[in-house]
Amino acid sequence: TIKAAYKHRCAYCGKKASKRRPLTQDHVLPLSKGGGTTADNIVPACKPCNSKKHTGPPLKPVKLVLL
Repeated sequence: TIKAAYKHRCAYCGKKASKRRPLTQDHVLPLSKGGGTTADNIVPACKPCNSKKHTGPPLKPVKLVLL
């Protein structure tokens, strides 16, 4: 549902998901910093963007999609 809300695109770079660039679950506020596994804290991110972000702040401001 979350991927569909983002039109199967990475929330950070906007690239469309593909076999070479699958989307992963990213916690906007990392679990290690008190974030939760809730729909309002999860965005789809491609592996390169998710790896760059790791446990830091979002790579750019993210417009959260309300479900």
